[in-house]
Amino acid sequence: AEGVPLPPKMPDPGPVLTVAGNAPVRLRMLAYRAARIAQRAGGHLYVSFPYPTRGTPDCEQWRTKAYLAVRNHTVVGYLVSRTTRAWGEADLTRPELSIDTQGHVDSKPRVDLVFVCADFRRQRIASSLVRAMAEDRGASPQKLLWQAPFGVQGLGLVKKFNQHKVLVS
Repeated sequence: AEGVPLPPKMPDPGPVLTVAGNAPVRLRMLAYRAARIAQRAGGHLYVSFPYPTRGTPDCEQWRTKAYLAVRNHTVVGYLVSRTTRAWGEADLTRPELSIDTQGHVDSKPRVDLVFVCADFRRQRIASSLVRAMAEDRGASPQKLLWQAPFGVQGLGLVKKFNQHKVLVS
């Protein structure tokens, strides 16, 4: 995947652009296009960021945020986050994913999906997206909730921030 070019007259947003579910339509369209690339690359059935309709976004869109990594006026990385409840704690020290489901009901920001275009991988872009999300949501990266199950690369990213246990949903 090559990434998503920013609109021609858009000023440089910096390394990470945050797009809330109630952002202007052109920003939500940018996030949606990045989500489509992530969907195709990952073979997912659904697009992880809602299509930007005009007018007032519905409740789900308000809880959804996208974080876009920008390099050379092109979106090359994408993280989508929702606030939801944890349903367990995964033990990362075991070879198989072991989840303890006792007593986790707090609503927390969740990392739903992280995608980086192939030409830009191994440049700490995914880590920078997680850090930007944590800072924006007022949490430390170690306290974030993660969407399970994890792929091999996803597990590596989770372990950068949590060595032993992580909250999942």
